Amino acid sequence: MVNLYGRFALGWFAVAFGYVALIVGAVAIVLAAGVNAETEPTAELILGLYGFGLVLALIIAAAFTPYHVGLLREVAASLRLDEAQFRLDLRSFALLKLTLTNILLIVVTLGFAMPIVQARTVRFMIARLSAEGRAELAQARQTASAGPAHGEGLADAFGLSPI
Repeated sequence: MVNLYGRFALGWFAVAFGYVALIVGAVAIVLAAGVNAETEPTAELILGLYGFGLVLALIIAAAFTPYHVGLLREVAASLRLDEAQFRLDLRSFALLKLTLTNILLIVVTLGFAMPIVQARTVRFMIARLSAEGRAELAQARQTASAGPAHGEGLADAFGLSPI
């Protein structure tokens, strides 16, 4: 088992620093624009604030990439099917590139490209997943349990799963 605490701490501190930077940056932008309670904000001010927030979101996504890579590798390594073991050959830069292009696709298409993003992500993961060992597939059966009772299956269907 790989220790993921350091990778998570990197992302957590980036979020904490990012929020402080967002607040300081927003105040600086508002003060520089000369906005007070009696004036309405201009379009440039609003675009500046949203732009600053978008940059912050991208930085946070980049900071959490090593953690997500480690987590996905651990999930793949913990899977077993009979004697078969799985391995995910994933690098941080490749996942960051996929994440940023997926964010761009979602933002530019206002979310209509979500099925494409999901297909790209699955193809990306499958291309890097390998199996070693032998599995007796004839004995593989579906579980007899009823499955999720609170909508987790629906959340997975719409891409809201954490993995």
